[in-house]
Amino acid sequence: MFEKVANEMGFMPFNYLSGNIYYHNYGQNKWVDNSKSTVNDVDILVFVINESHGEITWKTEYNEAITTGKNFIVMCLRETYEHYRYIKNKFIKIPDELPENDKLIFKQIDFLESMHQTTVVPFELRASLKSQY
Repeated sequence: MFEKVANEMGFMPFNYLSGNIYYHNYGQNKWVDNSKSTVNDVDILVFVINESHGEITWKTEYNEAITTGKNFIVMCLRETYEHYRYIKNKFIKIPDELPENDKLIFKQIDFLESMHQTTVVPFELRASLKSQY
């Protein structure tokens, strides 16, 4: 859906799911280097938090965007964001009994909002798209 909307607006979206990222296969190949190259070659980045934590996204691509001054938007699936807000408002720290993936997501959102003062925009999937994810 994002790709369709971006194309209609005249953008060329890069997305690893569709294979639209740069692959520099020479020397020592690393996903990190490919991710940095992709970040450096785009005009705006849209980081999307769904239901799982992506290490390359947050340790490489986000840091590269910050370091190079790239424009970006952070969007979070509303259900995930509301779960984060509930935990944040109810507990002083993230409970140990949460699944590891939830802890990583919550720590990431907290880092974005608290440390970098980044606005995280909640979004909802249309009913017709929910079955695809």
